[in-house]
Amino acid sequence: MHRAHSVAVVGGGLGGLACASKLLELLPQATATVFDMGMRGPGGRASTRRQDGLEFDHGLQFMRFEEAALQDDVRGGKDLRRQLSLWSQAGAASRWSGRFGCLDAVTASFISRKDLQAGAQIPGSFCSFLSPGELWVGTPSSDALCRSLAAAHPKRLSHSWATKVTELHERPGGGWSLRGVQKGV
Repeated sequence: MHRAHSVAVVGGGLGGLACASKLLELLPQATATVFDMGMRGPGGRASTRRQDGLEFDHGLQFMRFEEAALQDDVRGGKDLRRQLSLWSQAGAASRWSGRFGCLDAVTASFISRKDLQAGAQIPGSFCSFLSPGELWVGTPSSDALCRSLAAAHPKRLSHSWATKVTELHERPGGGWSLRGVQKGV
């Protein structure tokens, strides 16, 4: 029989929410609370800003996965493939097949990703890091990835948005306590 754990995770971005989700998967009796400074909900660097009817995915525009990273024999590959499948089924992510490439800042010419040689370095380009691999995007925006993770365990995962954790204290007899400040309250 597993002892019930109460877990605090600081950070409501992809890393924090993936951590909380995995802990709840491994500890079936546990509950978790995610604390994040974001005012509107989960996301961290994967958050989407909305203003004047426009949306901006400024921190995580896409995810690129090399084929080797998605293999079962690679550590975490099976979990990663499973998560992509879950996001896809929930409508929170899809493979990106849109036009994507490199803008050469010197010549102002556009080179399609498919026309780039693997590992090509184009002098003066903004996108010389583009190498082969699957491209995925959050749908309809990048924060959908985090919202999906945050909703994965509705009875066991709670959250405290707009909360800045300021202190962490070890309790006598075991365990930890957090102290924080709610922003805008």
